Amino acid sequence: MSKEKASQNLQDFLSKLALKEDTIKARLEQNQMGLALRVALNELNWQSYNMARCTEQNRELQERFYIIQLGLTRLIGLMLTLHETFSLPTIMIRRQNSPFRQMKWPRLFGHRDG
Repeated sequence: MSKEKASQNLQDFLSKLALKEDTIKARLEQNQMGLALRVALNELNWQSYNMARCTEQNRELQERFYIIQLGLTRLIGLMLTLHETFSLPTIMIRRQNSPFRQMKWPRLFGHRDG
């Protein structure tokens, strides 16, 4: 894909995003608990984690991550602009170094020697 085409695609995406933002903004204004903020932060964290772990990053994957990153950071910024505080505290838990805790299968099924 040429630089001009990629630039045009990005401009098209950002203009469509701006059109949708007003609709989303109305819903986010009603989100007093900060759930949308929490989900956006978790998703951005998860996408960044997966991108860092990916051994073969092709251009399509990099563009996909970039677009997701643009949208999520825009949503996070919008939530922080719309709300000075939330009705409930938002607790963020640091993600572990690995996505899943390793378990020994025999213990999972009640065996003690595994």
